[in-house]
Amino acid sequence: MESEKIFSGSEILAQALQVKLEDEGIASWTKNNVQSAISAGFGIFNQTVDVYVAQADMEKAKEIASALNLRIC
Repeated sequence: MESEKIFSGSEILAQALQVKLEDEGIASWTKNNVQSAISAGFGIFNQTVDVYVAQADMEKAKEIASALNLRIC
């Protein structure tokens, strides 16, 4: 299954988006750059969490992100 990044931003906004996506039956997953940097023992430069969805769900996910006033990647 091909995936596409829909959002990159704060962990709180990423979680809010994931809740809304889940409410609409859209599966999503994250890449947490903050936790990755901490786990590796590095300082935190890129303080973002990326949210991904399947390409098949991208159009609906964009509508949901726009309704939350989130900038779409």
